[in-house]
Amino acid sequence: MNPGGYVLRVRSLRRLQPGLVLLRLHPPPTPPSLRPGHFFMVDVPGNDRAFWLPRPFSICSWSSDGWEFLIQALGAGTRCLVRLQAGEVVRVWGPYGRPFPWLEGGRRALLISGGIGLATLIPWHAELGRRGVQVHHLYGARTADRLVLRERLESLNGRSDFATDDGSFGFHGRLDQVLADHPEWLT
Repeated sequence: MNPGGYVLRVRSLRRLQPGLVLLRLHPPPTPPSLRPGHFFMVDVPGNDRAFWLPRPFSICSWSSDGWEFLIQALGAGTRCLVRLQAGEVVRVWGPYGRPFPWLEGGRRALLISGGIGLATLIPWHAELGRRGVQVHHLYGARTADRLVLRERLESLNGRSDFATDDGSFGFHGRLDQVLADHPEWLT
């Protein structure tokens, strides 16, 4: 696979919480073959010389309607990206990375994600479910409001359990503590 460069228009930005958006781009006319685990380098628009290097983002979903990236404003570059508006143009390069392995029906998979790390595992969870794999996804965050895209995860085939550090939703505790209390999930 040879990664390519694409100039894509912003279709929409869905604000999930302050400083966190789901960026949806129009896909290219001839999209590359994508698999769960791929990521793209996303250029920060503008003429500011401080942003010469693009930022890496896992692709959260892709279809003929658009490509989605979950972006959290942590630095100057990502703060620019979460302020994009529909119709603006963004350059992306990819896909990069080694895709997650396929598992076939009759197998089981335990997926573990925290916070915005969910973005990279949603497409894998969806594909494993379509292939008949029994998926159990454990998703954790500090508080209930940080369990972003929870509804999307709950709509996928398989079991989803949640944990929050403060106990505001799901299990009370960090993911490693929850797993220690449920060793049967690891077998």
